[in-house]
Amino acid sequence: AREPVGLIDPSVYTVHANAVADGDGYAWFFDQDTAYYPPGYPISLGVLLWLVRLTPLPDGLPAIAAWYNVVLGTATIVLVADLARRMLRSTTAGVVAAGLIAFWPNLVLHSSVALSETLFNALVVGAVLVLAAARWERRQLGTGRLVAFGAVLAAATYVRPISALLLVALLWVLVRAGFGWRRALTSVGVVTATLVALLLPWTIRNIVVMDAPVLLSTNFGDNLCIGHHDGAKGHFELLEDCLDGYDPELSRAELEVERNGRETRRAISWAIDHPAEELELLPKRLWYTVFEDHDGLDASQSYGFDQWLPDGAATTLSWLSDAWWFAMLAVAALTVPLLRRPDGARRLLVPTMVALIAPPLVFFGDPRFHVPVVPFLAVVVALGVTTAAGAVAGRRSTVVGGAPRVAAAS
Repeated sequence: AREPVGLIDPSVYTVHANAVADGDGYAWFFDQDTAYYPPGYPISLGVLLWLVRLTPLPDGLPAIAAWYNVVLGTATIVLVADLARRMLRSTTAGVVAAGLIAFWPNLVLHSSVALSETLFNALVVGAVLVLAAARWERRQLGTGRLVAFGAVLAAATYVRPISALLLVALLWVLVRAGFGWRRALTSVGVVTATLVALLLPWTIRNIVVMDAPVLLSTNFGDNLCIGHHDGAKGHFELLEDCLDGYDPELSRAELEVERNGRETRRAISWAIDHPAEELELLPKRLWYTVFEDHDGLDASQSYGFDQWLPDGAATTLSWLSDAWWFAMLAVAALTVPLLRRPDGARRLLVPTMVALIAPPLVFFGDPRFHVPVVPFLAVVVALGVTTAAGAVAGRRSTVVGGAPRVAAAS
């Protein structure tokens, strides 16, 4: 746990957290009003910092962020265990999935940095678990459960707005599970109403502070511009074309709103005018999202601005993280046949993973974007491991059980 160096996400998150703890609100550098980043993680970290300052505990923000992540990561282990147990109807599978998450190298590395992934993982797994605990065999979710799901989903959306795509996944699951379109739409409507009601206070804040109807954040245009322009490569890159043409007299809030709208329009126009390039970029974005799994290591060294680890240690951790990732992907790929006809709560598994991995295909690819899929990937791997172990145990039982009969016959 170290102080982040350079103008990177962890640095900005700590600035926001300090502003919240100081009572200055959600502010950029020099107390400028902002809505650039989704507020969930920085505000929660700021509230935690404020609470720690009321105690004799040390209030160094890097350490607080790390311990916050430790608690959240531990909670995620427990949540994944229960999720796998319910989806796969196996306590053993729950233990396997929990073990995978507990020792997942990149998740361990993420626990040292002020990034939103650890909090988001806990919230999105918790949201899906609310649904997984329902009586799927009776096709009963209940209004209370739908409201609870919507509430946890709202918390996750405050951290990363992509979680709102779980509404689409839920609609798909309900229709496929035989709820019928009417009940499915009604259920999703209850969740949507809860989500909107809980997001509305922040939108009202943005209307007042930013003087614009900003739903959650103003970084949508930047993300689109990075992925949709002449020469786009499919991964993150800093572009002068996305940053030019601004009036220096604008306030921070005015600049964010103007830039967000302008870059959104520019990116959409480019995508419409370049359909062939868009198709070519889709596999590139997916590749840059999954080609490695050591972004937590990069973040712990401030993305090259603070390379404090010896080269040998950094290389070893990088190779270990990536090897684990591709091994898990290989096991998951072999498990795909077991996912073809899901029933019960297991119906939620694949649609949730698709909803979480789809956003990079719209914007740009980055290894951080696949981290929310990891808990659900662990459930898939647990299914493959327990199924394979059961098959091996069955064969051994057959061989051992058959030996006396062979001896007796001879």
